[in-house]
Amino acid sequence: MGEISENCCGGCGNPVFQAEGVPAGGKKYHKGCHKCCGCGKLLSTTTSHLHGGELHCRTCHATAIRPASPAMFGDTSLLKPENEAEACPKCKGSVFEAEKIVEE
Repeated sequence: MGEISENCCGGCGNPVFQAEGVPAGGKKYHKGCHKCCGCGKLLSTTTSHLHGGELHCRTCHATAIRPASPAMFGDTSLLKPENEAEACPKCKGSVFEAEKIVEE
């Protein structure tokens, strides 16, 4: 981490004395201001994570860095197959291996 050059709290902006400052992300925080931006939980130097210039607890940090999930289709008839012969005869949607029913 870099040297802390600010004497103002990264949370409230008021002066922070050296004895009371909690360092995080190149800034000092009052103990009461060193909290998660997502849920407001008070943090320690071992439980804080910096992301996007904001402090996070472990849970909120995991949520902040999680990539967007891919689209999920509940109705597979919206997905059209490349080959018409592989389509469902009723809805003309894609038929996946787990959905196949073979009639004899």
